[in-house]
Amino acid sequence: MRHIEISKGSARMCRRRLALFMCAASLFLNGIAYAQPITLGGPVTRVLSPDGTAPDAFTAQPHLSFDGRYLVFSSKARNLLPGMPANVPDAELQRQWYVLDRQTRQLDRVSVNNQGEPQADPSFDGFSMTRKMDISDDGRYVAFESYANNLVTPAPRIGVSVYLRDRVSRTTKIINDMQRFSDYPRFVGGRGDVIALLCQSIPPVNANGYPE
Repeated sequence: MRHIEISKGSARMCRRRLALFMCAASLFLNGIAYAQPITLGGPVTRVLSPDGTAPDAFTAQPHLSFDGRYLVFSSKARNLLPGMPANVPDAELQRQWYVLDRQTRQLDRVSVNNQGEPQADPSFDGFSMTRKMDISDDGRYVAFESYANNLVTPAPRIGVSVYLRDRVSRTTKIINDMQRFSDYPRFVGGRGDVIALLCQSIPPVNANGYPE
């Protein structure tokens, strides 16, 4: 009888050790998977204007494409690309989304309408319209959220909407006029033809588009 109890105890200990080993192995393997280095290629890149000077205003929100070639960022700088409105005070100037090709050094403003005009909305003075975004693996498509009222015609309802900018055809279209807050447009599998909109619980909004 004693021999049987010892065997049961040994079996329990073996099962416990096996479970711990499998857990540790899983963590180790997952850790290795997440720790795989991503080769970005090229030297450290600094965002500069076409004439080689630094941006003359706030620049932030960096995001890299999967292979590191394309850098997306937001900025209120007037000297990165022509076309920023000259009649808008700096304090009320809206940030714009840009894509920098780290191989060719080409800079592209993507928060624009089909005429190339930067996003704007006078009803949201000083409110940042650069929210959440994603870029397809090949750098062609950028999806972003905006409060802008000039990106498409007719203008969307009050509130935030999701837009898709095609950098090849130079077109911008609205993906979802939500009149509410959403959470992170994402390209599924890095493809430019499938976008997931992960929406959070949405409170009612007032006449200005803010949650009540």
